Amino acid sequence: MRIVVASLGLCAIGYAVAGAARAPAIVPGKHVVFLLAVLALHDAVWMPLVLAAGVAIRATVPARVRAHVQAALIVTASVAAVAWPLVLGRGRIADNPSALPRDYPTGLAITIAATWLAAAILAVVSAIRRVPPPRAAARFAVPATGTTIHSSLEADAARRATVPEPGAPVAPRQRDAEETGMHNQQSVPMPDRQADRRPTGHLYIQTNEARNAVVHYRRSPDGGLIEIERVPTGGSGSAGFKPISGQPSAPNDFEGAASVILTPDRRFLFATNGGDNSVSSFEMDGNGCLSLVDVKPTGNPVDGQSGTAKSLAYAPSSGTLFVLHGFGPDHVRLMSVDPGGRLTVRLERYSVNTLDKHDRVATMVALSPDERHLFVGTTFDQRPTANPDGSAILWVKGPDGKLKSIASNEPDPDGLITFPVNADGTLGACSFHDGGGGSPFYIAFLHGRQDTFILGYAVGDGIAMGTIDGDGEVSVGPLVTIDTSAGKPSELCWLSVAPDDSMVFATDFGYSTISSYRIDGTEVSLAQDPACPKVPGDGTFRALNGTVSSGPSDNWLSPDGAYLYQIYGNASKLVGYAVQDDGSLDEVTSVGIPYNSPQGLAGV
Repeated sequence: MRIVVASLGLCAIGYAVAGAARAPAIVPGKHVVFLLAVLALHDAVWMPLVLAAGVAIRATVPARVRAHVQAALIVTASVAAVAWPLVLGRGRIADNPSALPRDYPTGLAITIAATWLAAAILAVVSAIRRVPPPRAAARFAVPATGTTIHSSLEADAARRATVPEPGAPVAPRQRDAEETGMHNQQSVPMPDRQADRRPTGHLYIQTNEARNAVVHYRRSPDGGLIEIERVPTGGSGSAGFKPISGQPSAPNDFEGAASVILTPDRRFLFATNGGDNSVSSFEMDGNGCLSLVDVKPTGNPVDGQSGTAKSLAYAPSSGTLFVLHGFGPDHVRLMSVDPGGRLTVRLERYSVNTLDKHDRVATMVALSPDERHLFVGTTFDQRPTANPDGSAILWVKGPDGKLKSIASNEPDPDGLITFPVNADGTLGACSFHDGGGGSPFYIAFLHGRQDTFILGYAVGDGIAMGTIDGDGEVSVGPLVTIDTSAGKPSELCWLSVAPDDSMVFATDFGYSTISSYRIDGTEVSLAQDPACPKVPGDGTFRALNGTVSSGPSDNWLSPDGAYLYQIYGNASKLVGYAVQDDGSLDEVTSVGIPYNSPQGLAGV
């Protein structure tokens, strides 16, 4: 298409030049000089002024009114450019009062004033629509200590320490509801939880549709969710297509985690665009609202219907963003993030393949809290073939003719990969470790122990606790499994660790449920299995074990440990649960999300 348009443009230019050459009024020398002067004026004067104005607006104008200021400036510049010859009186004839008869300077001034007045009114109206309800005292648990507090002053102090307090409201953003049917949705809370709707935090999910977007929800003290905005990423999602199986629409498209992450200082949000292998960077304002800063390809080409960029980790000390792809050989790519959130693709690339495993499937990338080690989880040692229904076949014939599992780390003890991280964000030579069970999918570090992590196993059907020492040596404890009487594998994949490191919540993709575990020092034990009732899907999707599943994927636990949020892609639901002391989960809210495609959860 670009070639066709460019060809038409060249033809039009050729026609114009040929016509000008034959016109008697054209003086080639003078007109060439004029055109070159216009070009120089545009590129050397006008464009630098526009760029400087854009930089100044971004640096000085708050995000909540930036769109109104930008719109007013564009209208002002356009009107002034058209009206300026009239303001100067060019073409006015003294003895012909009908030529340019109006007071154009006054008209231009009135038009510009009306433009800025309209922009100001729109900003005020938008702000009024976003004013939150009055404060009310709440009961919070401080994540660092688990201490319960009751007074409103103590609650406010704890809240400021755990989540950013919403400030001045912001203008609503353009939503892409036409594609998803999600029209300004609000949560559907349980009847007995309507007391206090004051917002306390924010939650983000990517739609992963063909025109990808990040949906921003505001969280209230009772766990409810209200959609605030939907901001396009500028990239493409897979729209439900599952690269590993070729299914045109299935939940957990990328079989990965951490596709949406926040920087520790909560200034930026990053999201993968799996459809075109790109990453989007957003700036967050004080109200949790997003502004797209940049979108850049990861450097890996798209082979087939979709790419596989699926997981992110960020190192603040070096400003390095690690991007994991499901398919190699270049599983890990690097990007640099500048102070303004802009992205630069780097040349470095790293693989988790081995000498005899040339097509491994990676799931998640995670950075140790001290930023010294980068972890990569895996599911398969080679891409699986598919059954007629699209589900993966986990067995292949080995060199000896016997059936062999393609699940990573089963039986070969090399399914967990670590890289040493250098000061500039580059990675050293990788090490392969025994992950402790089949398909070590998810890596979640404890909050209070920087050398300790929890692994979730898609084929191992449970979790285990692991440690890494200063030399990069990894040790993994015993696997604690869930009840697998419904069929194996359970595809237990996603984990959320409680703020006080006392509990872990694990999503059972194959069973449409969540299980909870207790952590006591170095011991892990089952708390509730399942921790909540099964959430049914529409009946069209079967997991690897043959069970009809709603395909639960990413989950996220609030900073105070009070609420867990879970994606059920095949049920088109994002469900919120209240966490109980015994590890059980009570549903308190549910919002509609696009069918099958959504990926990633992050919040504050």
